[in-house]
Amino acid sequence: MINWNAVAAKKIPIKESLHFLLRAEFFNVLNTVNFSSPTTDLQNLSFGKITSAAAGRSGQVSLTLSW
Repeated sequence: MINWNAVAAKKIPIKESLHFLLRAEFFNVLNTVNFSSPTTDLQNLSFGKITSAAAGRSGQVSLTLSW
């Protein structure tokens, strides 16, 4: 399975003991296709076929207040 992840973060000070943390996380940045295993049941009509793949690119952003 090939999967590249990336994170970008920025700490934003407000006061001496108070700050925001802005964080963006991206999963499977290059959007590489990761196929599942082929069907191995001999009685199934789709024997030997790959019928699904893992999730594509996704991401999330968070903002955290710390004191």
